[in-house]
Amino acid sequence: MKKKHLTLICSIALIALGCGDFRGAADPFSYTPPRPYENWRPRKKESRLPFTLAKEDFNYVEKAEPLSLAEVIDVALINNPSTKFSWANARVSAARYGQTLENYFILADGSGTASRFRSALFTGPMRSIVLDTLIAGDLNFSYLVFDFGKTRNTSKAALESLYNADWSHNREIQTVMQTVMGDYYNYLYEDEKLTANRADVVDAQVTLESVLEKLRNGTADMGEKVQATTQLLQAELNVVAQKQNVHNSYTQLAADMGVPSDMDIKLEPYPETIHPFKPEDLDQLIDTAVCYRPDLKAAESDVKAGQYLVKAAKSLYLPQLNATFDVGRSYYSGAGSNDSYHYQAQAALTFPIFQGFFIRNTVKAAQGELEKAQATLRSIQLSVVQQVANQRTDVELAQEAYKYATAFLDSAKEDYRINLAKYRAGTGTITELINAQTAVADARAKYVLSKRDWFTSVANLAYALGTLAPPDFNKESCDEKDRICPPPRSCSWGMQEKTPAPKTYTQCDNHTGYTKDSSPIH
Repeated sequence: MKKKHLTLICSIALIALGCGDFRGAADPFSYTPPRPYENWRPRKKESRLPFTLAKEDFNYVEKAEPLSLAEVIDVALINNPSTKFSWANARVSAARYGQTLENYFILADGSGTASRFRSALFTGPMRSIVLDTLIAGDLNFSYLVFDFGKTRNTSKAALESLYNADWSHNREIQTVMQTVMGDYYNYLYEDEKLTANRADVVDAQVTLESVLEKLRNGTADMGEKVQATTQLLQAELNVVAQKQNVHNSYTQLAADMGVPSDMDIKLEPYPETIHPFKPEDLDQLIDTAVCYRPDLKAAESDVKAGQYLVKAAKSLYLPQLNATFDVGRSYYSGAGSNDSYHYQAQAALTFPIFQGFFIRNTVKAAQGELEKAQATLRSIQLSVVQQVANQRTDVELAQEAYKYATAFLDSAKEDYRINLAKYRAGTGTITELINAQTAVADARAKYVLSKRDWFTSVANLAYALGTLAPPDFNKESCDEKDRICPPPRSCSWGMQEKTPAPKTYTQCDNHTGYTKDSSPIH
């Protein structure tokens, strides 16, 4: 019998040892590189996760027709990891909010035990062995009756944290859209710049042919040929360098779209015509941004969460009433009977007397977090005004730059044509011709740059306003009663100061976002 028991114990020990990592416990250094100058080699049984970027999964992107900007944005919102991350973060916050609601319910636990007893019973010189079995089951119910608002404020803080994650996700969608639009316009710019550089090569070839023609006629010298050849080689080098820029901008766009960069994606060019417009007054644009900026709303939710956490921390000073009820039954094999059932009901009132200043410091920590959230909110408010002011100015200056760049290009082309004719007629110099050729190249570069800057500035303004989003996104209420404090641009703006506001803004309900016919997404 003893041998059987020993065998059973050894078997259980070996099984338990096999379930663990004996090597990791006895020699954890075996999981590190053996020497400072050697690489770490994983064990053969280590497995890799599959590489999921199969081109076959993105065949729908490689269409015969060029993708429009709206289609590019749609692909990016589906595939970009940033939106997946922010969405998952919002779901995590939602689950944590749900966890804070547990005290609103009656909590129940079940437990069961099974025990086998062996004992010796001595009666005088006689000894007898007694074997007994106990099987018991219990149900325990508990309920938080009252805690002076700690549970309520804690759950409200978690709800505001959830709103913060939701608004942050909305802003992340806008950020992805702005990033992809910037990449899209930058790729078109680099591609047009390549076309412009190739046109510069053609001009340089025309100049060199004119020099060679005069050289054959004896009316030019080798110095003029060298100058023209140098300009041609420089233009050709610019084409080579620009090809790299086109490739880099394409791969950046593909990466931000969330698709492999080795795919062949065709894109629609710029619109044939540009329709300039005059932006709204700065104050009106700031009102719009205050209404629609998700990051501003996220910061407001963070402040609200901090306020609720301060209340929850202060409620720790107050008593708490809990109720518990336990019921169960026990079976005894030796006696062949059970206790029918047993129960215990209890109401417990607990209140803190002295906790080593823990509660006091908890309140201070919550107040510090609230002050941090308020400072972050103030920083975002200042940033909103700055960004809107900057982007509005960028739109106005981009319109001017495009107008002047168009005129500059037309004038430079005419100047080059005139200087080329003068040089061929012998009334102009090679220096004048090369200067005119350089001016044309510069004008082409500035023209394509002004087009990109125009479209990018419009997209950036919409992003600064918080209106860069799908059509159904901007239907949230702009009711000022939902704000931490009324009007959007009052000096308090969620803070504690009571400085009088120089102006009250109440026009946010009248704004629908960016002008539809001038938005780059349409």
